[in-house]
Amino acid sequence: HEQGRYEEAMTNYLRARVLFKSLIERGVQGVDLSTLYLNLGSLFDGMGQFDVALLYLDSCLVIEERIYGKEHTLPAGTNGIIAEVRSHQGDEQGALDIYMATLATYQRLLSADHNMIGATHGNIAVILDNLGRRDHAIPHYDEALRIYKVSLAPDHPDVATVLANKAFTLGALGDGKAAMGLHREALRMRIATYGEMYDAVS
Repeated sequence: HEQGRYEEAMTNYLRARVLFKSLIERGVQGVDLSTLYLNLGSLFDGMGQFDVALLYLDSCLVIEERIYGKEHTLPAGTNGIIAEVRSHQGDEQGALDIYMATLATYQRLLSADHNMIGATHGNIAVILDNLGRRDHAIPHYDEALRIYKVSLAPDHPDVATVLANKAFTLGALGDGKAAMGLHREALRMRIATYGEMYDAVS
């Protein structure tokens, strides 16, 4: 469904759902409904059907928490996806609350420089920016950058993305000079990764 063939993907996923539930009812072991629900949630999110997406993602979360408990990276990751859908739905504050809880879980379970912690800081920064709390967003961008440069690489594309997002925030705060510097640095990284044609099409 990442290529936009949503209807075909939805038909296949729903058929798989019926089959999986039938197998579970017959006592077949190893049937992973949680992953199916996760994929269906992502599918409906991409189609703009956010309420349906959240129903499937909540079902995935229930299964994961029953199997692994709440203090596990799998349900934490699913919560992060739920936060993203809530943001798409326009519920930025709800998304922020979930991201903050997800960050706290990751910080308890993972090393301080794990890239999932960096990604969650980046997501929190974007939400805070959307909420107009731009001064509060900057420290989260900075922490995402620090972690990514350690866990990924100093010139990784995700570093460039965070730099560009931070640049837009600084520009909105009135610091055009700093924003321009970050934009140029992000562009340099992307050209280094994707080649000179990136500048022509970006």
